[in-house]
Amino acid sequence: MPPRWFGREEVSPGVVVELEEKRWRIVSHEEEVVLQGSEQRTATQCRPYACILLKVRQVGSKPPVYGNMRIYKQISTEETVGDRPEVRAKQAKVWVPRELRAYRQLMLKNSTFTPKLLDSLEGKQDADSLVPGGFIVRVVSEEISGIRLGDEESDDIFWSMEYCVRDQIRNSFKENYLKMASWGWLPFHRTCEDLVWVPESSTLFFVNWFMPTEVVAPRNWEEGILYGSGLLKPPASPTFSIQLWNNSVEGWQG
Repeated sequence: MPPRWFGREEVSPGVVVELEEKRWRIVSHEEEVVLQGSEQRTATQCRPYACILLKVRQVGSKPPVYGNMRIYKQISTEETVGDRPEVRAKQAKVWVPRELRAYRQLMLKNSTFTPKLLDSLEGKQDADSLVPGGFIVRVVSEEISGIRLGDEESDDIFWSMEYCVRDQIRNSFKENYLKMASWGWLPFHRTCEDLVWVPESSTLFFVNWFMPTEVVAPRNWEEGILYGSGLLKPPASPTFSIQLWNNSVEGWQG
């Protein structure tokens, strides 16, 4: 499906985008997410924006450097989509996505298990855009090559691995999860689809940092986090109920 809120000159394959440090050529667009609300909801909960994920390649890089670029663009509220540009311009805001804030913090902590922030650019839309003067932020993160432990359908890739590897992955998950929590950020999604295992370095990467959670209080570890991430399975018993679960994982499939 073609993008709804982004022009062809912004996201078409072959387009070159210059950010703060490098130039990037768009390879493909992957997905578009739209968060648009009413004026009342916007005032109390969120700023409307559309974002799109692009696969990109650094111009002139040898060997080639590939990355994931996400563009965040402010859009008007539901009531003002058809209003004149000068009306929509009154909604213009400056905003830094949590994804960019998280990547910056992870870089400061010298994280070795999350994608590196390769480039970014915080700008404003021009007079002919959806919200003149509104934010448009581009974030480029490292593309991690390895074994993605699942997909939208299942966690079968993880469960096809030998037990000793699965156990190593679970131990890495717990260790890195607690580190991220102490650094102030956790990825919003922590399913197998968003985990990449690199066997050569025995490193488990957390790769999805769209809409991460900002940690404002200490987090305690619970084994149920592994279950929610697809790395543990409850017993195959007709008497087991996740609603009545007592947080014990004794007898669970690992």
